[in-house]
Amino acid sequence: MRKALLISSLGLLCLLLAMWGCERHTTGAGGGGGSGAVASLSITAGDTVLATPAGVVDSTLITVTVTDGGGSGVPGKQVELWMDSNVGVLTALSETDTTDFSGQVTTVFRVNSNFGSNTIHARVEGATAELRIIVQEVNIAQVTLQVAPAVLSVAPGNSGQATLKVWIRDDLGNGVAYVKPSLSSPKGIIQNYGRSDNSGKVETFFFSAGDYGIANVIASVGAISDTAIITINETASATGTIELQTNLNVIYADGGVTTARVTALLKDADYQVIQNDTVIFTSDAGAIASPAITDTLGIAHTTFTDVLIATEPDSAKIVAQYRPFGIADTIYIMILEQQPIDHIALSVNPNTLLAGVDSAEVTATVIQLSGEFAPQGTQVIFESDSGVSFDPSNVGYVNEAGQASLYFYAPNATGTYTL
Repeated sequence: MRKALLISSLGLLCLLLAMWGCERHTTGAGGGGGSGAVASLSITAGDTVLATPAGVVDSTLITVTVTDGGGSGVPGKQVELWMDSNVGVLTALSETDTTDFSGQVTTVFRVNSNFGSNTIHARVEGATAELRIIVQEVNIAQVTLQVAPAVLSVAPGNSGQATLKVWIRDDLGNGVAYVKPSLSSPKGIIQNYGRSDNSGKVETFFFSAGDYGIANVIASVGAISDTAIITINETASATGTIELQTNLNVIYADGGVTTARVTALLKDADYQVIQNDTVIFTSDAGAIASPAITDTLGIAHTTFTDVLIATEPDSAKIVAQYRPFGIADTIYIMILEQQPIDHIALSVNPNTLLAGVDSAEVTATVIQLSGEFAPQGTQVIFESDSGVSFDPSNVGYVNEAGQASLYFYAPNATGTYTL
Protein backbone atom coordinates (compact mmCIF):
# COMPACT_ATOMS: atom_id res chain seq x y z
CA MET A 1 0.00 0.00 0.00
CA ARG A 2 2.86 2.37 0.75
CA LYS A 3 4.37 1.55 -2.62
CA ALA A 4 1.12 2.46 -4.40
CA LEU A 5 0.89 5.73 -2.44
CA LEU A 6 4.45 6.64 -3.38
CA ILE A 7 3.79 6.06 -7.08
CA SER A 8 0.67 8.22 -6.91
CA SER A 9 2.65 11.02 -5.25
CA LEU A 10 5.30 10.94 -7.98
CA GLY A 11 2.59 11.05 -10.63
CA LEU A 12 1.09 14.13 -8.97
CA LEU A 13 4.51 15.79 -8.85
CA CYS A 14 5.03 15.26 -12.57
CA LEU A 15 1.55 16.66 -13.25
CA LEU A 16 2.29 19.80 -11.23
CA LEU A 17 5.59 20.27 -13.04
CA ALA A 18 3.82 19.97 -16.40
CA MET A 19 1.26 22.59 -15.29
CA TRP A 20 4.10 25.00 -14.52
CA GLY A 21 5.52 24.54 -18.05
CA CYS A 22 8.55 22.50 -17.02
CA GLU A 23 9.44 19.71 -19.41
CA ARG A 24 11.27 16.84 -17.81
CA HIS A 25 12.97 13.86 -19.38
CA THR A 26 14.40 11.09 -17.20
CA THR A 27 16.28 8.07 -18.45
CA GLY A 28 14.96 4.79 -17.15
CA ALA A 29 16.81 2.05 -15.38
CA GLY A 30 19.22 0.01 -17.48
CA GLY A 31 21.95 -2.56 -17.38
CA GLY A 32 25.09 -0.43 -17.65
CA GLY A 33 26.94 -2.48 -15.08
CA GLY A 34 29.28 0.33 -13.92
CA SER A 35 30.42 0.51 -10.34
CA GLY A 36 32.50 3.75 -10.18
CA ALA A 37 31.50 6.48 -7.74
CA VAL A 38 30.10 9.64 -9.34
CA ALA A 39 32.35 12.65 -8.71
CA SER A 40 31.27 15.14 -11.35
CA LEU A 41 28.70 15.76 -14.05
CA SER A 42 28.82 17.99 -17.13
CA ILE A 43 26.52 18.99 -19.99
CA THR A 44 27.81 20.12 -23.39
CA ALA A 45 26.02 21.11 -26.58
CA GLY A 46 27.07 21.13 -30.19
CA ASP A 47 25.69 24.68 -30.28
CA THR A 48 24.45 26.85 -27.44
CA VAL A 49 22.92 29.48 -29.77
CA LEU A 50 20.50 28.40 -32.50
CA ALA A 51 18.94 30.71 -35.09
CA THR A 52 16.13 29.62 -37.39
CA PRO A 53 13.07 31.07 -39.16
CA ALA A 54 9.66 30.28 -37.68
CA GLY A 55 8.46 26.84 -38.68
CA VAL A 56 11.92 25.56 -39.65
CA VAL A 57 13.15 22.70 -37.47
CA ASP A 58 16.55 23.15 -35.83
CA SER A 59 18.43 21.00 -33.36
CA THR A 60 21.71 20.42 -31.56
CA LEU A 61 23.23 17.41 -29.86
CA ILE A 62 23.37 17.42 -26.05
CA THR A 63 25.90 15.22 -24.24
CA VAL A 64 25.89 14.48 -20.52
CA THR A 65 29.16 13.05 -19.15
CA VAL A 66 29.48 11.36 -15.76
CA THR A 67 33.01 10.97 -14.37
CA ASP A 68 34.62 9.54 -11.25
CA GLY A 69 37.30 11.10 -9.06
CA GLY A 70 40.01 10.13 -11.53
CA GLY A 71 38.26 11.78 -14.47
CA SER A 72 37.19 8.49 -16.07
CA GLY A 73 33.69 8.00 -17.43
CA VAL A 74 31.31 6.07 -15.19
CA PRO A 75 29.06 3.61 -17.09
CA GLY A 76 25.68 2.32 -15.99
CA LYS A 77 24.47 5.45 -14.21
CA GLN A 78 20.88 6.67 -14.52
CA VAL A 79 20.71 10.28 -15.75
CA GLU A 80 17.77 12.59 -15.09
CA LEU A 81 17.18 15.50 -17.50
CA TRP A 82 14.67 18.35 -17.38
CA MET A 83 14.24 21.90 -18.66
CA ASP A 84 12.93 25.20 -17.28
CA SER A 85 10.60 26.26 -20.12
CA ASN A 86 8.77 25.08 -23.22
CA VAL A 87 11.41 26.40 -25.64
CA GLY A 88 12.47 23.20 -27.41
CA VAL A 89 12.08 19.54 -26.50
CA LEU A 90 14.52 16.79 -25.60
CA THR A 91 14.52 13.60 -27.66
CA ALA A 92 16.44 10.61 -26.33
CA LEU A 93 19.14 9.22 -28.62
CA SER A 94 21.06 6.86 -26.37
CA GLU A 95 20.70 3.20 -27.25
CA THR A 96 20.45 2.40 -23.55
CA ASP A 97 18.76 4.29 -20.73
CA THR A 98 22.00 4.71 -18.78
CA THR A 99 25.47 6.07 -19.37
CA ASP A 100 27.53 4.06 -21.84
CA PHE A 101 31.04 2.75 -21.27
CA SER A 102 32.46 6.26 -21.74
CA GLY A 103 30.10 7.59 -19.09
CA GLN A 104 27.88 9.48 -21.53
CA VAL A 105 24.21 9.86 -22.37
CA THR A 106 23.20 11.80 -25.47
CA THR A 107 19.97 13.54 -26.43
CA VAL A 108 18.85 16.08 -29.02
CA PHE A 109 17.51 19.55 -28.20
CA ARG A 110 14.97 20.19 -30.96
CA VAL A 111 12.95 23.34 -31.73
CA ASN A 112 10.67 24.57 -34.53
CA SER A 113 8.14 27.00 -33.06
CA ASN A 114 9.06 28.56 -29.70
CA PHE A 115 11.89 31.08 -29.30
CA GLY A 116 13.77 32.44 -26.32
CA SER A 117 16.06 30.65 -23.91
CA ASN A 118 15.94 27.45 -21.91
CA THR A 119 18.13 25.81 -19.30
CA ILE A 120 18.77 22.08 -19.42
CA HIS A 121 19.41 20.43 -16.05
CA ALA A 122 20.98 17.04 -15.39
CA ARG A 123 21.21 15.06 -12.16
CA VAL A 124 22.99 11.81 -11.34
CA GLU A 125 22.84 10.73 -7.73
CA GLY A 126 24.08 13.83 -5.84
CA ALA A 127 25.78 15.54 -8.79
CA THR A 128 24.04 18.22 -10.88
CA ALA A 129 24.83 20.35 -13.93
CA GLU A 130 23.02 22.81 -16.17
CA LEU A 131 23.40 24.39 -19.61
CA ARG A 132 21.62 27.40 -21.14
CA ILE A 133 20.45 27.24 -24.76
CA ILE A 134 19.33 30.33 -26.72
CA VAL A 135 16.95 30.02 -29.68
CA GLN A 136 16.64 33.07 -31.94
CA GLU A 137 13.96 33.72 -34.57
CA VAL A 138 15.53 35.16 -37.73
CA ASN A 139 14.33 36.44 -41.07
CA ILE A 140 16.17 34.91 -44.03
CA ALA A 141 15.66 36.34 -47.51
CA GLN A 142 18.58 34.88 -49.44
CA VAL A 143 20.80 31.79 -49.48
CA THR A 144 23.79 31.89 -51.86
CA LEU A 145 26.03 28.89 -52.62
CA GLN A 146 29.48 29.13 -54.19
CA VAL A 147 31.80 26.25 -55.16
CA ALA A 148 35.48 26.38 -56.13
CA PRO A 149 36.67 24.77 -58.24
CA ALA A 150 33.53 23.91 -60.17
CA VAL A 151 35.32 21.27 -62.24
CA LEU A 152 37.27 18.40 -60.69
CA SER A 153 39.62 16.13 -62.66
CA VAL A 154 39.96 12.95 -60.65
CA ALA A 155 41.95 9.80 -61.36
CA PRO A 156 40.49 6.40 -60.41
CA GLY A 157 41.15 5.59 -56.77
CA ASN A 158 41.52 9.25 -55.81
CA SER A 159 39.11 11.87 -54.49
CA GLY A 160 38.75 15.42 -55.75
CA GLN A 161 38.02 18.30 -53.39
CA ALA A 162 36.06 21.53 -53.76
CA THR A 163 35.33 24.31 -51.27
CA LEU A 164 31.69 25.10 -50.52
CA LYS A 165 30.73 28.55 -49.22
CA VAL A 166 27.18 29.45 -48.20
CA TRP A 167 26.06 32.99 -47.42
CA ILE A 168 22.83 33.52 -45.47
CA ARG A 169 21.36 37.05 -45.58
CA ASP A 170 18.27 38.89 -44.40
CA ASP A 171 16.08 41.19 -46.51
CA LEU A 172 18.51 44.07 -45.95
CA GLY A 173 21.43 42.04 -47.28
CA ASN A 174 23.03 41.60 -43.87
CA GLY A 175 24.59 38.31 -42.87
CA VAL A 176 22.63 36.19 -40.38
CA ALA A 177 24.65 34.38 -37.70
CA TYR A 178 24.08 31.05 -35.90
CA VAL A 179 22.08 29.49 -38.76
CA LYS A 180 22.85 25.94 -39.90
CA PRO A 181 21.83 25.42 -43.53
CA SER A 182 21.06 22.08 -45.11
CA LEU A 183 23.71 20.97 -47.64
CA SER A 184 23.08 17.98 -49.87
CA SER A 185 24.37 16.33 -53.04
CA PRO A 186 23.46 13.08 -54.82
CA LYS A 187 27.15 12.49 -55.50
CA GLY A 188 30.25 12.76 -53.34
CA ILE A 189 30.49 13.52 -49.64
CA ILE A 190 30.04 16.86 -47.88
CA GLN A 191 32.24 17.36 -44.81
CA ASN A 192 30.58 18.15 -41.49
CA TYR A 193 30.07 21.87 -40.99
CA GLY A 194 28.93 24.32 -38.36
CA ARG A 195 26.70 27.37 -38.18
CA SER A 196 27.04 30.69 -39.98
CA ASP A 197 29.49 33.23 -38.58
CA ASN A 198 28.76 36.92 -38.00
CA SER A 199 29.00 37.60 -41.75
CA GLY A 200 26.44 34.88 -42.44
CA LYS A 201 29.00 32.54 -44.03
CA VAL A 202 29.34 28.77 -43.67
CA GLU A 203 32.35 27.04 -45.25
CA THR A 204 33.03 23.35 -45.75
CA PHE A 205 34.40 20.88 -48.33
CA PHE A 206 32.99 18.55 -50.99
CA PHE A 207 34.83 15.30 -51.78
CA SER A 208 34.08 13.34 -54.95
CA ALA A 209 34.69 10.01 -53.12
CA GLY A 210 34.81 7.86 -56.25
CA ASP A 211 31.82 9.48 -58.01
CA TYR A 212 31.91 11.00 -61.49
CA GLY A 213 29.52 13.16 -63.50
CA ILE A 214 27.40 16.12 -62.43
CA ALA A 215 26.90 16.80 -58.72
CA ASN A 216 24.04 19.20 -57.99
CA VAL A 217 24.84 20.67 -54.57
CA ILE A 218 21.88 22.28 -52.82
CA ALA A 219 22.07 24.70 -49.89
CA SER A 220 18.82 25.58 -48.17
CA VAL A 221 17.25 27.09 -45.08
CA GLY A 222 13.58 26.25 -45.01
CA ALA A 223 12.05 27.07 -48.41
CA ILE A 224 14.93 29.33 -49.49
CA SER A 225 17.70 27.59 -51.42
CA ASP A 226 20.46 27.87 -53.99
CA THR A 227 22.11 25.29 -56.25
CA ALA A 228 25.62 24.95 -57.63
CA ILE A 229 27.02 22.34 -60.01
CA ILE A 230 30.29 20.48 -59.60
CA THR A 231 31.49 18.56 -62.65
CA ILE A 232 33.63 15.54 -61.80
CA ASN A 233 35.71 14.32 -64.77
CA GLU A 234 37.63 11.06 -64.79
CA THR A 235 41.28 11.31 -65.84
CA ALA A 236 44.00 8.75 -66.43
CA SER A 237 45.53 7.50 -63.22
CA ALA A 238 48.73 9.00 -61.82
CA THR A 239 49.45 11.35 -64.72
CA GLY A 240 50.52 14.95 -64.89
CA THR A 241 53.21 17.08 -63.28
CA ILE A 242 53.46 19.69 -60.56
CA GLU A 243 56.44 22.06 -60.35
CA LEU A 244 57.13 24.07 -57.20
CA GLN A 245 59.11 27.33 -57.21
CA THR A 246 59.85 30.26 -54.89
CA ASN A 247 61.22 33.77 -55.38
CA LEU A 248 63.34 33.49 -52.19
CA ASN A 249 65.42 30.57 -50.98
CA VAL A 250 66.17 32.38 -47.71
CA ILE A 251 63.88 34.27 -45.34
CA TYR A 252 64.42 35.55 -41.80
CA ALA A 253 62.83 34.73 -38.47
CA ASP A 254 61.41 38.22 -38.12
CA GLY A 255 57.80 37.54 -37.22
CA GLY A 256 56.52 37.70 -40.78
CA VAL A 257 58.37 40.76 -42.11
CA THR A 258 60.07 38.73 -44.85
CA THR A 259 57.91 36.38 -46.88
CA ALA A 260 58.59 34.02 -49.76
CA ARG A 261 56.22 33.81 -52.70
CA VAL A 262 55.62 30.16 -53.59
CA THR A 263 54.04 28.94 -56.84
CA ALA A 264 53.03 25.53 -58.13
CA LEU A 265 52.61 24.94 -61.89
CA LEU A 266 50.11 22.14 -62.61
CA LYS A 267 49.93 20.23 -65.93
CA ASP A 268 48.19 17.08 -67.14
CA ALA A 269 49.71 14.13 -69.03
CA ASP A 270 49.56 16.11 -72.29
CA TYR A 271 51.47 19.00 -70.67
CA GLN A 272 48.38 21.19 -70.77
CA VAL A 273 47.93 23.48 -67.79
CA ILE A 274 45.12 22.61 -65.36
CA GLN A 275 43.03 25.67 -64.51
CA ASN A 276 40.74 26.39 -61.56
CA ASP A 277 41.79 23.37 -59.51
CA THR A 278 43.04 22.89 -55.96
CA VAL A 279 46.68 22.56 -54.87
CA ILE A 280 47.44 21.72 -51.24
CA PHE A 281 50.52 23.31 -49.65
CA THR A 282 52.16 22.11 -46.44
CA SER A 283 55.30 23.05 -44.50
CA ASP A 284 57.07 21.52 -41.52
CA ALA A 285 58.08 24.95 -40.14
CA GLY A 286 56.73 28.47 -40.32
CA ALA A 287 53.35 29.03 -41.95
CA ILE A 288 52.04 28.67 -45.50
CA ALA A 289 48.63 29.61 -46.86
CA SER A 290 46.68 26.60 -48.17
CA PRO A 291 44.87 25.51 -50.27
CA ALA A 292 45.28 27.61 -53.41
CA ILE A 293 43.44 27.55 -56.76
CA THR A 294 45.31 27.46 -60.07
CA ASP A 295 44.82 30.47 -62.35
CA THR A 296 44.43 30.54 -66.15
CA LEU A 297 48.13 29.66 -66.50
CA GLY A 298 47.76 26.62 -64.26
CA ILE A 299 49.67 28.31 -61.43
CA ALA A 300 48.64 28.25 -57.76
CA HIS A 301 50.05 31.13 -55.71
CA THR A 302 50.70 31.25 -51.96
CA THR A 303 53.08 32.79 -49.41
CA PHE A 304 55.41 31.28 -46.82
CA THR A 305 56.59 33.08 -43.69
CA ASP A 306 58.40 32.15 -40.49
CA VAL A 307 56.46 32.85 -37.31
CA LEU A 308 59.09 31.85 -34.74
CA ILE A 309 62.35 33.37 -33.54
CA ALA A 310 65.20 31.25 -34.85
CA THR A 311 68.39 30.90 -32.82
CA GLU A 312 70.32 29.08 -35.53
CA PRO A 313 69.90 28.49 -39.27
CA ASP A 314 67.07 26.15 -40.07
CA SER A 315 65.21 25.07 -43.19
CA ALA A 316 61.54 24.44 -43.96
CA LYS A 317 60.31 21.67 -46.22
CA ILE A 318 57.57 23.01 -48.50
CA VAL A 319 55.38 20.44 -50.28
CA ALA A 320 52.75 21.07 -52.97
CA GLN A 321 50.26 18.25 -53.62
CA TYR A 322 47.70 17.63 -56.34
CA ARG A 323 45.68 14.83 -54.80
CA PRO A 324 43.56 13.76 -57.81
CA PHE A 325 46.77 12.63 -59.59
CA GLY A 326 48.64 11.69 -56.43
CA ILE A 327 51.58 13.91 -57.42
CA ALA A 328 53.72 16.27 -55.33
CA ASP A 329 56.83 18.42 -55.45
CA THR A 330 59.16 19.68 -52.73
CA ILE A 331 61.43 22.67 -52.17
CA TYR A 332 63.39 23.91 -49.15
CA ILE A 333 63.56 27.49 -47.85
CA MET A 334 66.29 28.44 -45.40
CA ILE A 335 65.25 30.36 -42.28
CA LEU A 336 68.00 32.57 -40.84
CA GLU A 337 68.05 34.55 -37.62
CA GLN A 338 67.02 38.14 -38.05
CA GLN A 339 69.83 40.73 -37.99
CA PRO A 340 69.12 44.08 -36.30
CA ILE A 341 68.89 47.22 -38.46
CA ASP A 342 71.82 49.62 -38.00
CA HIS A 343 70.62 52.60 -40.04
CA ILE A 344 68.53 53.78 -42.99
CA ALA A 345 69.92 56.07 -45.70
CA LEU A 346 67.14 58.17 -47.22
CA SER A 347 67.35 59.94 -50.58
CA VAL A 348 64.89 62.05 -52.60
CA ASN A 349 64.99 62.75 -56.33
CA PRO A 350 64.31 65.54 -57.09
CA ASN A 351 64.34 67.42 -53.79
CA THR A 352 62.73 70.61 -55.14
CA LEU A 353 59.11 70.32 -56.24
CA LEU A 354 56.35 72.52 -57.61
CA ALA A 355 53.59 72.72 -54.99
CA GLY A 356 50.53 70.68 -55.84
CA VAL A 357 52.03 69.46 -59.14
CA ASP A 358 55.30 67.52 -58.87
CA SER A 359 56.26 64.27 -57.22
CA ALA A 360 59.57 62.83 -56.06
CA GLU A 361 60.86 59.28 -55.68
CA VAL A 362 61.86 58.60 -52.08
CA THR A 363 64.32 55.71 -51.61
CA ALA A 364 65.29 54.11 -48.29
CA THR A 365 68.47 52.00 -48.26
CA VAL A 366 68.32 49.74 -45.21
CA ILE A 367 71.62 48.56 -43.67
CA GLN A 368 71.87 45.83 -41.03
CA LEU A 369 74.31 45.83 -38.10
CA SER A 370 76.45 43.35 -40.01
CA GLY A 371 76.89 45.94 -42.80
CA GLU A 372 74.79 43.95 -45.23
CA PHE A 373 71.62 45.18 -46.89
CA ALA A 374 68.35 44.24 -45.20
CA PRO A 375 66.84 41.09 -46.72
CA GLN A 376 64.47 41.31 -49.64
CA GLY A 377 60.89 41.72 -48.42
CA THR A 378 61.75 43.73 -45.29
CA GLN A 379 58.93 46.18 -44.57
CA VAL A 380 59.76 49.94 -44.44
CA ILE A 381 57.36 52.61 -43.13
CA PHE A 382 57.58 56.07 -44.75
CA GLU A 383 56.35 59.17 -42.92
CA SER A 384 56.34 62.94 -43.46
CA ASP A 385 55.85 65.80 -41.01
CA SER A 386 53.13 67.20 -43.27
CA GLY A 387 51.02 64.07 -43.13
CA VAL A 388 51.06 63.92 -46.94
CA SER A 389 50.44 60.46 -48.30
CA PHE A 390 52.81 58.39 -50.40
CA ASP A 391 51.99 56.30 -53.45
CA PRO A 392 50.64 53.66 -53.42
CA SER A 393 50.75 53.72 -49.57
CA ASN A 394 53.23 54.61 -46.84
CA VAL A 395 54.53 51.00 -46.72
CA GLY A 396 57.38 49.82 -48.94
CA TYR A 397 59.35 46.60 -49.21
CA VAL A 398 63.08 46.16 -49.66
CA ASN A 399 64.20 44.81 -53.05
CA GLU A 400 67.27 42.71 -53.90
CA ALA A 401 69.48 45.81 -53.62
CA GLY A 402 68.36 46.56 -50.06
CA GLN A 403 66.19 49.48 -51.14
CA ALA A 404 62.53 50.37 -50.80
CA SER A 405 61.05 53.20 -52.90
CA LEU A 406 57.80 55.17 -52.91
CA TYR A 407 56.58 58.41 -54.47
CA PHE A 408 55.97 61.60 -52.45
CA TYR A 409 53.45 64.05 -53.92
CA ALA A 410 53.97 67.73 -53.27
CA PRO A 411 51.18 69.31 -51.21
CA ASN A 412 49.53 72.52 -52.27
CA ALA A 413 51.27 74.53 -49.55
CA THR A 414 54.86 75.61 -50.12
CA GLY A 415 57.56 74.99 -47.55
CA THR A 416 60.19 72.55 -46.41
CA TYR A 417 59.08 69.02 -45.49
CA THR A 418 60.90 66.38 -43.53
CA LEU A 419 60.64 62.74 -44.59
